[in-house]
Amino acid sequence: MINKLIVETLPKLISLCVEAGNYQVSNHLQDNKFSSKDNDTPLSEIDIKSNEIISSGIRKIDKTYPIVSEEHYEDINPGDSFWIIDPLDGTRNYLNHGNEFCINIAFIKNEYPSFGLIYSPISKISYYAIEGSGSYILRNSQSLSSALKISCNTFNSNEPGSDIEATILTSSSMNAKKLDLITKRFVSPKIKKMSSALKFGLIATGEGDFYPRLGPTHEWDTAAGQCIIEEAGGSVVDKNMSRLKYCKNKTYLNNEFFAIGDKSYDWSDLIKSLSC
Repeated sequence: MINKLIVETLPKLISLCVEAGNYQVSNHLQDNKFSSKDNDTPLSEIDIKSNEIISSGIRKIDKTYPIVSEEHYEDINPGDSFWIIDPLDGTRNYLNHGNEFCINIAFIKNEYPSFGLIYSPISKISYYAIEGSGSYILRNSQSLSSALKISCNTFNSNEPGSDIEATILTSSSMNAKKLDLITKRFVSPKIKKMSSALKFGLIATGEGDFYPRLGPTHEWDTAAGQCIIEEAGGSVVDKNMSRLKYCKNKTYLNNEFFAIGDKSYDWSDLIKSLSC
């Protein structure tokens, strides 16, 4: 029933992202004023307006399930179904006139994401997935018939230290010692530092293999990307190699997580060392 709702409303959800994204792009190069939240992350008028566009749009589409947003959230009981959105993921990058910001929309069912949509206002690329239906990429907001199915990269060997060409995606603030642990694991790893949930999209298309996030995030940062990676054949796990769950606490806080492209590869030792 829920999957049917998503399928029927997917074009409208993408249109909401395009509307909010166009608003973001039109204000992108201005010196936008912002305040700081309690966790020292920036909050701008662009975040607030984008949240209004997406939240009100979802409410017109569906009046049944609650909406949890980075800019406004309420208590949800574990096991409840709900929408969870980040109307401007990568606000700091946006305010610095960077191009690595995006919009995240997801739906949580039974504590896990069953739908995920990530939209890049700059490239006009959508990544989306519906549980049991695979992951897709859609360029330039074309009709869904133009979407292409995507899948994660797989390695040819499972031997640690073997000649694997792994691409590691990290935030710009990744700890140098932790990054060194990763580079020693592979012969010639490629390191790509970037902002926002767009990293999930790159893993789902096979352009990235591993994304370690060692600092705290929130569930609206990861829900859409997790569904997209899982439906593309990968996984998003915590330090115990367990699938990342949702509605874990009243503040929707994540601890460290690890996004993996090839889940048949043994990442456990590396993840254990990064979590120490």
